[in-house]
Formats: sequence, structure tokens, C-alpha cells
Amino acid sequence: MRRLKVFCATSGFHDSIVAAPSRPAALKAWGARTDLFSMGVAKQVTDPKIVKQALARPGEVIRLNRSGGEEAPVPKKKPRPPAKRPSRARLTAAEEKLAELDKKQEKEREKIEREIKALEGKRDQLEKRHAKARSAAEEKVEQTRADYEAALEDWDG
Repeated sequence: MRRLKVFCATSGFHDSIVAAPSRPAALKAWGARTDLFSMGVAKQVTDPKIVKQALARPGEVIRLNRSGGEEAPVPKKKPRPPAKRPSRARLTAAEEKLAELDKKQEKEREKIEREIKALEGKRDQLEKRHAKARSAAEEKVEQTRADYEAALEDWDG
């Protein structure tokens, strides 16, 4: 078993003593949320009378009057009533709104995809029409060039 040390924390008109194996154990026994030792409010005690009293009830917080009077009883913490189960209604509502948002956004994406496909179809038709017109224009240029070159040959001679 660990060797116990006696620690004292001062608060108001009382000193709270506890026999514990370490500073963190003493802080836990006092229910402290901050390091009382670093704040200078708590310290290790070596007074034989206080040490004997604390070692008689290890782990138990003993409250002593600072005026040298008798031991004061440590007030018992009232047990908390059982917590009411949190309502899931807000979470459910938020999840439903998210699902609605997902549906709406998916419909918007699908609409855009349909528009893109329609535009791609128009582009394909335009490219075919342009290719046909260009092919006809190129044939016209070739034919006109041939006629011109033939006329040039006839003129020359």
C-alpha cells in the first residue's frame, strides 16, 4: 500500500485536511478543479496532531475550525437528480432540412446536366452543319481555281 501524506487546504474559517497518497489524490478528494497547491491555498502538513487525526480516516476530508475549535462536519453533497434524456427533436429537424437540401441540390444538378446535354447536342449539330458548309465552300474554291487556271492557260496561248 502507498504511503499516505497529509494535505491541508485553507478556505475561509476552515482548514480541510485529507490523508492521500499524492497531491492529485488530495485535490480529487477535495473536489477541486484547479491546482490549489500552485495557488498557495493547499500544502502538505507535518503537524503530528493533525497528521494523526487525518491518518485515522484516510481518504476522508476532515474540516477543522481555524479558530482552534472543534472539528466541523464536512457538508455532504446533495445527489443530483437524474438528468432528463435530451430531446432529439432539434437534431431530427436539422437532419430533415439537410435531406431536403440534398434533394433540392440534386434536382438543380440534374437540370444543369440536362441543359449541358442539350447544348452539347446543339454544338454537335452546329459542327456538322459547319463541316458540311466548309466542305462545300472548299469544293467551290477548288472548282473555281481549276476554272481560273484553265482560263489562264487558254489566254496564254
